[in-house]
Amino acid sequence: QMTENGFSMTPVTYNLVINACAQSGNIARAEAYLSEMLKNGCQANMITYNSVINTCATKGEARRAETWLQRMISAGIKPDQVTYGAVCKAWAREGNHNMVQHIIDGLEGHGLKPNEYFFASLISACANARP
Repeated sequence: QMTENGFSMTPVTYNLVINACAQSGNIARAEAYLSEMLKNGCQANMITYNSVINTCATKGEARRAETWLQRMISAGIKPDQVTYGAVCKAWAREGNHNMVQHIIDGLEGHGLKPNEYFFASLISACANARP
């Protein structure tokens, strides 16, 4: 509606809209706005990707979260603890303790250290694992 009224979307505007979609749990819309943002040549940042990744994680969409993590890295944006923590949360909801452990093991290579949230995700993943 903004563009129809002659306003151009800026990175800040996109981030606000993506965050609103994320808070409402609408993964598809958050992804669509991020894709549109990139298509229109706006620079996405860590906040943009983290919003989409966290939405995927909250909805238990681990593969989608992982896909956006890889896109983020491919775009040259360095993930932080929040990013990796959200992906761990997604895998934990699926009970995939191996993927959570894999992320934890790789943190140091990215200059990061696991905190209590990573270990909580690992415990959660073990609790959610199906025999």
